[in-house]
Amino acid sequence: MALQAGGRRAAFICKPCAAAFFTSRAAGSSTLLPPLQGFLSRKFSVSGRSRASAAAAAVTAKPKGRSAVKNVTREPRTFKQAQFTLDDVPGLDYWQARARPPFFRADVSASECHATAVKYARLALADNGKKDWRDRLVPEHGLSLLTLYYVGASIISGSGQKTYGMGRHILSTLVLLDYEPAVLTMVHLALRLDRLGLPAWQPAEKAFKTLLTKSMSSSSSSSGGGPNAANAATLAGLVARRMSLEPWPPYNNNNNNNNNNNNNNANAASVSGGETRNLAAITQAASLIGGRDMRERALEWFRLAARIGGEAPDAWDWQISCAAGMAALYDEAGESGRARDIWRYMAATLDDPRACYLVAVGLDEGDPEREQLLLRAALSGNADATGQLARLYRQRATTASREGGDGAKHYAIMADEWEAVARETGTEKGQ
Repeated sequence: MALQAGGRRAAFICKPCAAAFFTSRAAGSSTLLPPLQGFLSRKFSVSGRSRASAAAAAVTAKPKGRSAVKNVTREPRTFKQAQFTLDDVPGLDYWQARARPPFFRADVSASECHATAVKYARLALADNGKKDWRDRLVPEHGLSLLTLYYVGASIISGSGQKTYGMGRHILSTLVLLDYEPAVLTMVHLALRLDRLGLPAWQPAEKAFKTLLTKSMSSSSSSSGGGPNAANAATLAGLVARRMSLEPWPPYNNNNNNNNNNNNNNANAASVSGGETRNLAAITQAASLIGGRDMRERALEWFRLAARIGGEAPDAWDWQISCAAGMAALYDEAGESGRARDIWRYMAATLDDPRACYLVAVGLDEGDPEREQLLLRAALSGNADATGQLARLYRQRATTASREGGDGAKHYAIMADEWEAVARETGTEKGQ
């Protein structure tokens, strides 16, 4: 049965008819400042372009247990209070190793990041508890919200547990200042950590609901809403899809009641391990778009994101996650043909390694395109592709040896090399 979305059959694409998915409208004139997802997932490249593909890969499978992202336990009920010291500020060498494209904009230097981090820490510690100190960061102290965002997001993603609190405090400050990229990053982080609904994250969730409302209104305007609106709609789709999977609410002690996908009653607080969740704001945000259940709402959010963002590669940061989320929904609904069309589009147009792998495994083993796609995916870091390549070359080595062919030694060497890579990535060969 075709997956219905808001009463409409959700058409999708093969490459020659990509317009059935993306509108012809170019992305808005404004450019999203930082690469939002890049700080929360490793980036790979297929043809020299940076891709936030790990997040896209994550939405193609149901979550299993707790998130693989480091979880911060015993967190406070609010992130407003500074829980760090000046000693927690990463040194200049940290920023020199990280403050460069594609993770940072070219005009954001390592020295600027270091100076911003030190200045922010001093102001936060000196003014901690005063209501208006955040409002003075830009006009009085001359800090750049863009640079501050890079500082906070980079600390969150790569500086270790010791300074994690400082990064979280920075992003929380930016949420209170209505800085949209920080709102999206905090909600995305809460989603990946299964912290949605917990008290400290609720300011970001409420701000996200406001941002979504604005994005839906602007999507019908001549500007189309811009990249932030497309990213917001994509994140709403990811949230709605998570709500459609069991268990929901997350870590509810009473999991026996989580057997339906129509999570309209998820507003009630859930209790697990002494932590009380209020899921009203995030559920209302995900429900701003029409649909019979959260699965259909997720599909509608992805379609809206695609209409806002446009079809050009790199038009918006979460473009790959949008397409991958849509493909996952079709695949789960049994519409494998539509899912394959999306994966092929992502492989051909968006250079996504995970999509290259998924297209490859759907081809006959004798198809020459299969090997090329597996190579593209494996060379870009896809662990599953390395195992498949090892298996492919081992079979060829065995066949050549049995038939007396000249390629047995060559294929055996190739198989050994890819098996070694597969072991390093924790992938059993051929699996």
